[in-house]
Amino acid sequence: MAGVGAALLVSAGTRADTMFVSTWDDGGKIYRNNPDGTQTIVDSGLYTPTGMALGADGSLYAANRDSGVITRYAPDGSTSQFGVSPSGFGLAFDTSGNLFEADYFGGNIYKFSPNGIYRVFSTGLYGPFGLAFNRAGDLFESDIHSGRIYEFTPAGGQSVFASGLGEPFGLAFNAAGDLFEADGQTGNIYRFTTSGDRSVFAQGLSDPFAMAFDSTGDLYVADIGVGDIYQFAPDGTRTTFASGVGTVESIVFEPAPEPGVLGLLGLGGGLLVLGRRVGRRGEGPSR
Repeated sequence: MAGVGAALLVSAGTRADTMFVSTWDDGGKIYRNNPDGTQTIVDSGLYTPTGMALGADGSLYAANRDSGVITRYAPDGSTSQFGVSPSGFGLAFDTSGNLFEADYFGGNIYKFSPNGIYRVFSTGLYGPFGLAFNRAGDLFESDIHSGRIYEFTPAGGQSVFASGLGEPFGLAFNAAGDLFEADGQTGNIYRFTTSGDRSVFAQGLSDPFAMAFDSTGDLYVADIGVGDIYQFAPDGTRTTFASGVGTVESIVFEPAPEPGVLGLLGLGGGLLVLGRRVGRRGEGPSR
């Protein structure tokens, strides 16, 4: 990992966790924001870095839409190609070390084995974006253009967990097992209990996109409509963590929370575009 200084995030105080942020701005970069407040560049010149996820070995995995590659950044600083990325959006690991990817353009979810070989896990979706696992090992997917969140069993069984949403982008689980969803159309953050009951956790955002929980239970949300990252305490109290950060694609924290808390934000997970970079089905994002 490169050790070049950068100034994407400017925030007061220190954190318990290391935060990784990918952005389409400034040439396309991935930043590492250390607990002591210092910052380094993990990689640059990426143009369209999208989803990220942390593996059990401490490596950072990052997809790039334009290169069609998922790159592995090892803790020792080495970089290698993990696999071919069909479209390079939301990423999430299961407890067996398999990496799942949301193929926004093709309407698929791909499953990569630990050696980087992939197969189709699910197909026929309508804008798959954010991915997150719960503690039981079920995969949750935000389906942008259907306004739904789907739940998948490890065997691939599919059911509708929530419907009637605006534009569901990032997904993330808290330690209690509640699912949080960033809705770009309404500007709300919704909270779903394990039984599927929905409530508004936060509202009044411009275009909430990527999000992730840190180990203390605070939720970080990238609002691409204004270019800020907000920090929400468990009671919903909001503060501005960083301003002027632009089009943040994904946020992940190290050490990683329990499996199921690794939601992409960046497209959760996700696909991100300032203002509204996500096109309707068949269009895709634009810069």
